[in-house]
Amino acid sequence: MARFHSLFSVLMVLALVVATRVYGQTDENLSAEEKAELIHDWASTIAGQIEIRVTGQPHPCKLKEGSLLHWSNPIAGEVFGDCYLWTSEMRPVAFMSVYAFFSPQSNRRVTLQSISEQPLTATHQGKIIWTPVASGLEWLTLVNLPRPERSGPVRQRQMKLVAATFSAEIAEAVKPEAMRGLRLLSQPLYRYEGDGKIDGALFGFVDGTDPEVLLLIECYGEGESRFRVAAIRQNHRRLVVKRESDTVWEAPQLAPPFPNPKISDPDGVYFNARWDDLVE
Repeated sequence: MARFHSLFSVLMVLALVVATRVYGQTDENLSAEEKAELIHDWASTIAGQIEIRVTGQPHPCKLKEGSLLHWSNPIAGEVFGDCYLWTSEMRPVAFMSVYAFFSPQSNRRVTLQSISEQPLTATHQGKIIWTPVASGLEWLTLVNLPRPERSGPVRQRQMKLVAATFSAEIAEAVKPEAMRGLRLLSQPLYRYEGDGKIDGALFGFVDGTDPEVLLLIECYGEGESRFRVAAIRQNHRRLVVKRESDTVWEAPQLAPPFPNPKISDPDGVYFNARWDDLVE
């Protein structure tokens, strides 16, 4: 029995050490890979604690199993994060990025972005943390999009080709009048196909591997179906999306200065907050 209690005590100490590290206590002895893994575990825990509902629907949205993307951004600092997605009838409705800076400062943050045309409510362990009331989708006015093919795999190739006609830029952090190009990931972050009426893919433009702009390409309608495209913010800085040489979408700078209610407003379709402020 004494040996059992001794083993139990050791396990409890180890669990406390892991929990402390996961929840943002900087350990200079950890490698970049170890820090990324700790944030991955922390992000997974947070995602499982958050429930998102579409107003008027009886059931909560479905959290897609597993992280969509493990990312880092060496341009911004020593920062690691993970992305998660909630869906309703397979369509994306909310995108979350959970991340932590180890340098130049220690900071744990969560961003939530609506991809829904209806109001949403997000709760963390029963506490309401986010209530975007406006539509999170702005369908772009575009011409010369291809007609969707009947085959799902062919439509997927079409959507990748359509995505490749777009480019995205982000304002520099220290020189906001200067814009820098972002890289389109070669594969969609999420692909969905439902009952022959709707089909789509969510693409990401990244800085390092950090998604800063999302691009939703969707085939909708019965019979004479069409493609439609929406660009979605994933950063508080100024963002621009172009199709070939034409600007088709632009999002203004929301911050700095910090703190800024524009990004921490729980009614906003884009919400960025310190994790400690959400759970205090």
